[in-house]
Amino acid sequence: MLKKVVPVLSKEQTTGIIVTSSGMGYTHAPGCVTYAASKGFVNYLIQGIQSEKMGANIDICLNTPGFTSTPMILGKSIPMSTTTVEPV
Repeated sequence: MLKKVVPVLSKEQTTGIIVTSSGMGYTHAPGCVTYAASKGFVNYLIQGIQSEKMGANIDICLNTPGFTSTPMILGKSIPMSTTTVEPV
């Protein structure tokens, strides 16, 4: 998709792309390895595209929100966090 979108957007005066991923792409937790790996791929792909498009008229923003209390991470200790996520 990016191969199709970036050349079209490059023709615009100024434009931007916002990609939402997850902070989990920079860490891991037991039982969340596949999710973390998929988000890690997205995070580093976008960072690579950002570096290749330096000076171009495309702003690429990677949004990696923090953790939310979901069943996937409840009760797990996440390495970059000093606390365990508990239900609210």
